[in-house]
Parts: sequence; C-alpha cells; structure tokens
Amino acid sequence: MEIDAFRHHSTVLASTPTVTTQAVSNISSTTAIGNGNITDLGTSNPTQHGVVWSTSTNPTVSLTTKTEQGAASVTGAFTSNITGLTAGTTYYVRAYATNSAGTSYGNEVSFTTKQTQSITFNALSDQTYGDADYSPGATASSGLTVSYSSSNTSVATIVSGKIHIVGAGSCTIYADQAGDGTYDAASQVSQSLTVNTATLSVTAEDKSKEYDGTAYSPFTVTYNGFVNEEDETDLSGTLTFSGTATTATDVNTAYVITPTGLTSVNYTITFESGNLDITAKELTVTNAVPANKVYDGNTDATISGSTLSGVVSGDDVTLGDAATGTFAQATIGTGISVGTAMTISGTDAANYTLTQPTLTADITAKELTVTNAVAADKVYDGNTDATISGGTLSGVVSGDDVTLGDAATGTFAQAAIGSGISVGTAMTIGGTDANNYTLTQPSLTADITAKELTVTNAVA
Repeated sequence: MEIDAFRHHSTVLASTPTVTTQAVSNISSTTAIGNGNITDLGTSNPTQHGVVWSTSTNPTVSLTTKTEQGAASVTGAFTSNITGLTAGTTYYVRAYATNSAGTSYGNEVSFTTKQTQSITFNALSDQTYGDADYSPGATASSGLTVSYSSSNTSVATIVSGKIHIVGAGSCTIYADQAGDGTYDAASQVSQSLTVNTATLSVTAEDKSKEYDGTAYSPFTVTYNGFVNEEDETDLSGTLTFSGTATTATDVNTAYVITPTGLTSVNYTITFESGNLDITAKELTVTNAVPANKVYDGNTDATISGSTLSGVVSGDDVTLGDAATGTFAQATIGTGISVGTAMTISGTDAANYTLTQPTLTADITAKELTVTNAVAADKVYDGNTDATISGGTLSGVVSGDDVTLGDAATGTFAQAAIGSGISVGTAMTIGGTDANNYTLTQPSLTADITAKELTVTNAVA
C-alpha cells in the first residue's frame, strides 16, 4: 500500500524540445530561407516552432522578427521564409520550438543578405536591315555583365552580347543581370527595337536590237543594295517586265522597259526603267548591173537587174529608183564608179536602211565622122598628093571642144592617071575634149587626068 501510494503521488520532470539550426539558404537582398530540425519533441509536443533572426547575436522569440509555424507532432527538418531583410546586412538566426516546458533554441548561424543592383538601359536607336552587330549598351550598377534576350528572333538575336539584326520588323530587347554571391538579381529592363527595311534598286538594263520583225527577249536587270551577301534568290515573287518595250517590233528609240513583281520583307524595292532601241535593218541590192555606154558628154547611167536582199518575210518593202545611176565622170574610161540613189518604200520601209550597191561600168569613145569632104581631081604630076576641101566633123557632143585637123590634104592611092582613085586621109582631131572621141577617116576618091604635053623648038 505504501509503495502504490508513492507511485501515485510521484511526478515526471517536464523537458523542452531539442532543436538544431542549419545554414540559411536562398539568400537574396530582402529574403532568405531558414532551416531547422526538431530532433526531440520534449515531454509534450511543441505548440510553436520556427526561426528567429536579428542583426544581433542570440535572438529570442521575444522579437517580432520570427516565423511561427504552429504546433509540431513529429520530429524532422523544417524550413521558414525569412522576409523583410535589409540588403547587405549580416543577420543571426536560431531555430526554436516551444512546448509546455518552455522554448529551446538551436545553434546560431549567420548570413549576409545580398546587395541590390539596377540596370541602366537607354533607348535603342532604329536600325536598318544589314547593319552590323552592335552592343545594346546596358550597364549594371554592380559592374557585373548584363545579358540580353530578344522577344522576336526573326528580327534580332543576341550574338556574343551584341544585337544581331536578322530581319526587318520590331521586337523588344530585354536586359538582365542574374546576380552572384554578392549581388541580388537586377530587375529586368527592356527597350523596343525597330529594324527598318534596306533599300534595294532593281534597274532594267538598256537593250538594243536590229529590226527583225519580232519583239525583244529576254530583258535583264541589275541589283543595287543587297546586304548580308544576299542576291536575287533571297527575294520573293517573280521578276516580270512591262512597258512599251515588251511588245515593240518597229524601229524606234527609248521604248520603256519596266521591271516589277519582286517583293521582300527586308527590302524596300524601287524599280527603275530602262530603254530598248530597235535599229533599222540594213538592206542590200544584189544583181544590179550598170550598162556600159558610148561617151555622150553626161554622167547618166542605166542599171538593170536590181533586187532587194534582206527584207523580213512578209514585210511590205519595194525598191525604187533602181534603173538609173550616175557615172563618177563623164569622160571615157574603164571601171568607172557608178553611183546610185536607190530608195525603198512600202508600209514597212521605215524599219530598214538601204546600202547602195557598189557598181562600175565603162564609157567608150564616141566615133566621129567627116562629112562634106571633097578630094580635088588633078592633072598628073607624078606624085600622090591630093587636095581636100569642105571636110566637117560630125557627131561632136554639143558644147565639146573638138576640132578637125589635117583635113586639107590627102594621098592618092596611085600617082598614075585614073578615075575614082581612092584618096587616103590622115585627118586628126584636137581640143580639150578630143580624148573622148575617135575619128573615122572619110572614104574619098578623085581623078588624075593625063598631063598635056607640048612640043617646042620643032623646025619644019
């Protein structure tokens, strides 16, 4: 009975929980995570637990800077969010747990909050497609390197810390600094970026052709303004041409060639027109033959057989003034150049030029005759001398300077008497135009009658 009574009236001593404090984690400039561990609940379960902190050592739950995470029924690790901290400040932290026996604390740990930093990022100037990579220019107050990102990588990307232009358009460039062991992450700063299109000119190349009755093809262009080693294969659309040159067939200058049809998101394209010149086709004359002629004192030439060569099939072009020409000289000669003034006509004649043929012909001497020449009869005198009178030149071109010479003498074919004896002549022609003539000697005859003799000194 005494023993039971003793047992009934004995008391068990109360004990507080056992707590340890671990290193603080996730430290920023204003927050951190405290880490504790309840290793023993004590004689009664804790009614409150958490961490307490202060800029002074050995902080207690009498401070307001603590977490209260309520009762605990099991042992184990726990975490607490530490807030309201000041940047760049050293704090002391202890885990705690409270039960009916009192409050116990874990070991003390300390940590220093990170310093804050800010980013200065000025507005970005507009860029043009094809511009070189450039630095965005943002800086962090910490001196740490700023990193960048782009909201639209089809407009710009970040390469080695620089903005790299990818295409025309707009995007947002973000500047970030993630912090380090000393500095907290900086608030992100952004600036808008506009990339304008580059200017590209597409110019039709001037063309020319000789008339052939068909439209010109193909037209070509030159490009000026490509960037980034691009070329026409980087454009969209199909290059086409309009303007008067696309259907022109007749001879003319400055038919308009206008390129069009190409597009690009990265270029503002300007189309520059070119010109097409269609030059006349050269025609020649074949088979033209100038006639030789006898000297007539003028340069007129007669031509036959002329045929046009080179006319496009189906065109209406005819040859005119093809029967006459002009000798280079009026005087006699061989291989004399004969000029022509042939023409072309017809509805399509304006598309052609005519090359005059190269021709030559001869002008031969004109034959002159002597008219009215009369050989005188004579009495035999033992020689063949004859006397001629009345000879006149016949056939001289009006205005020419040609005179008859040696026209008064001739030669009987015999010295003996006879009738109708042939009288030869050696008449000549002279004067500035004599070289253009030949002289046909006249056919003359005369009589030589017997000479009458007398007898003298006869004595009967």
